[in-house]
Amino acid sequence: MPGLGTSFGRGGATTAQQDLANADCILIEGSSMAEAHPVGFRWVMKAKERGATIIHVDPRFSRTSALADLWVPLRAGTDIVFLGGLIRHLIEKDLFFREYVVYYTNASCILNDEYRDPEDKGDGYFSGWNEQKRRYEGDSWLYKGGDLSRPQRDLTLQDPQCVFQKLKRHFSRYTPEMVEKISGIPPELFHKVADALVAASGPERTAAVCYAVGWTQHSKGAQIIRTAAILQLLLGNIGRPGGGILALRGHASIQGSTDIPTLYDILPGYLTMPRKGDETLEQYLDKYTKKSGLWAGYPKYLVSTLKAYYGRHATAQNDFGYGWLPKLTGNHSFFEFLYEMLDGKMEGMFLMGQNPAVGAPNSRLQRKALSKLKWLVVRDMVEIESANFWRESPEIERGELKPDDIGTEVFFFPAAGHAEKEGAFTNTQRLLQWREKAVDPPGDCRSDAWFVHQLALRLIAKAKASNDAVDEPLRALDWWYPEDELGDPKMEAVLAEINGWKTKPQPGESGVVFGRDRDGEVHHGAQVNGFGDLKPDGSTACGCWIYSGVFGRDGVNKANARKPKGYLGHGWGFSWPSDRRIIYNRASARPDGSPWSERKKLVWWDSEKWTGIDVPGFVKGKAPEYRPDESAEGLDAIPGDAPFILHEDGLGWLYVPKGLQDGPLPTHYEPLESPVSNELYSHNTNPPVHWFTRDENRFAPPGDSKFPFVLTTYRLTEHHTAGGMSRFLSHLAELQPEMFAEISPELARELMVNNGDYVSIVTLRGAIEARALISRRIRPLDINGKRVHQVAVPYHYGTAGLVRGGAANDLLTISGEPNVTIMEAKALTCNIVPGRLPRGRALADFLSKYAPQTGPANLHPEQPPPGAPKDGSFSHGLAQEGKAE
Repeated sequence: MPGLGTSFGRGGATTAQQDLANADCILIEGSSMAEAHPVGFRWVMKAKERGATIIHVDPRFSRTSALADLWVPLRAGTDIVFLGGLIRHLIEKDLFFREYVVYYTNASCILNDEYRDPEDKGDGYFSGWNEQKRRYEGDSWLYKGGDLSRPQRDLTLQDPQCVFQKLKRHFSRYTPEMVEKISGIPPELFHKVADALVAASGPERTAAVCYAVGWTQHSKGAQIIRTAAILQLLLGNIGRPGGGILALRGHASIQGSTDIPTLYDILPGYLTMPRKGDETLEQYLDKYTKKSGLWAGYPKYLVSTLKAYYGRHATAQNDFGYGWLPKLTGNHSFFEFLYEMLDGKMEGMFLMGQNPAVGAPNSRLQRKALSKLKWLVVRDMVEIESANFWRESPEIERGELKPDDIGTEVFFFPAAGHAEKEGAFTNTQRLLQWREKAVDPPGDCRSDAWFVHQLALRLIAKAKASNDAVDEPLRALDWWYPEDELGDPKMEAVLAEINGWKTKPQPGESGVVFGRDRDGEVHHGAQVNGFGDLKPDGSTACGCWIYSGVFGRDGVNKANARKPKGYLGHGWGFSWPSDRRIIYNRASARPDGSPWSERKKLVWWDSEKWTGIDVPGFVKGKAPEYRPDESAEGLDAIPGDAPFILHEDGLGWLYVPKGLQDGPLPTHYEPLESPVSNELYSHNTNPPVHWFTRDENRFAPPGDSKFPFVLTTYRLTEHHTAGGMSRFLSHLAELQPEMFAEISPELARELMVNNGDYVSIVTLRGAIEARALISRRIRPLDINGKRVHQVAVPYHYGTAGLVRGGAANDLLTISGEPNVTIMEAKALTCNIVPGRLPRGRALADFLSKYAPQTGPANLHPEQPPPGAPKDGSFSHGLAQEGKAE
């Protein structure tokens, strides 16, 4: 997501994990890193040994908090207020890294006169809001004149229309007192955090930020991360040793699954999926190619990807097969096709590495959706809930579903474990690492690669036997991969294609890797050495441009490299792009090219070229004083002192002029369910959020007395995601044998429950049973004079395996953050009822009492029906506004 300002892709990490050891301060928020990422956390401890201050911001005191110097408890869902308060503190006290900010960020850029901020009217809306379409039209957010590549600038930062002044005004009300009122953080604790971060800023010192899904799984998740990016840019911590923002991934290749995406709306390397209306290659490239920066290379990235897909079938005459790419007609996310399943519009589904029956929001509805399919293929190592929902789900036990009435035919395929297959995976720090196969999988177990490969061969064979035009994309696929003795595609051949090659072989050419196809024919020419070698004319093919260089002309699989050198670990694996360990590292040097300090030197200008400890993220021979002329394009249009080469202006974006769906600056909105209304604006929730409202997916209104407690979810070290890889193992099952809910002693006294008692947790989506874990690790907060209790539950349990328990995801809503359509899982509301959950049909009476489902469900809390009173008195069982609009 280019709008994130510091990240390459969707939250892409900006630094190497081991570089955390060089930080002078580390802020961990939205993660319990010690528990969920214990290997990476060793570098945090190394930094602490060297004198760094460790800060943990989290509603719950965890093992991470115990090892931190400061624990900052806050109300779940109020991170933007806290981070925004820090931004205000830096600006008002003139504590930001001024030289870095003036030269390396867009603080000085002049904005359109038409731009309006939520502070202008106090309603929570930016300019450009279209109420009928419920989305922003962002032309007013652009720089003055509309040219992002050459903005007008005021380096004094005094112009009232410059980004810095708009930023200052935007966060002016985020005072320590307002932070306390909304988040519950006392001013004295807020100032301790601010002082620690300021002390770790400047030429000699740097601070790092680490986050995980505790930031992403919100209705304004992308904007929470944006707020951290603004904070780090103001402190001068991006692109420098011991700085950056590290997105902590939940397991081995979450980064890889967005780089080479399992997402519906992007192509490999964060290329945009074509939309309806992008009918020709020319139309598409005109829309997405930028004049300056790395995205000026869009044509060569896209055409090389098409050549990797379609090989010899992709020619200039047919737009390199562009017409065979599907075109998006709307939101085609997982939640959209879940509803299509429920409505009988979808016949079948493949599930690989996913367990929505307990691992997706509103899991009760997910299980019902699975029962509407005609066929379901589940590939896993154990019989997970998504494979046996028709036999053992809570709905079967309660009589809501009957096995004889479920027509879904389930095909369960045994999958290979990670030690039983080879291939590359990409971890938290963008590092491609190769995994050798230790043993063959047992019996009929096969790898994901085997399954997809064999399925593709069968589908292509059927397509070739067909004359139907709809089958043409399959007939055109260049599916050439050689196989091993088990029928697995050779994964190094796949990696070689991802790296890229010249499409036409030359006689005697060196650097040809896996150059023959399954039939033994010569398939391609020499490998390319990086994305700089790619061409837009069809002479190169590349499966993912940002990975190019991992398997170059020297024939070495660099993902399999195991000889690290230097503190950044070069020689161990391959870090995209170009084996660069710290992104935007031109910012580690002053505008004149010299290091900010000897202690924090990383790359620098040696009077002839950029050199240093890392691979420089800049044109090697471009001098700091270089200034482009008006005709310059691509990287030639980026000045010699502009480090952020993915942006057209080469600057770090404090303000996002284009690319986000919910505003150019982060703004505090309440979660979709909240115990209070928005203290800052008259609009409660993020305006363009997708609610996915439905009878079975209701939202409680702000301050609903039936659901007085904040509900948040978290991860245990002993279990993994939905539990399919941990609840079936005896030693892990023994360590965490039962579902529990963590509550404070104060709340326990109110509820009159003791430690270990059974309690029922209730939301408008359903209810689950858990044991009460009474602990001082979670504490009540005073929110604007109101005591607010928080309830924390792990999300690893279900109805399969050696240990079983209520699925926390049964309680959650299906919702869609406007930019990436992720659900809000970290801040909802609930009630707790002492005692066990009623069994069977008695549950319906229980839910009618504690979670009444009344009124229309086709509205959301910001949309009362026509004629409803504007004073907030309307209540429809779904939600209410709670204050006048």
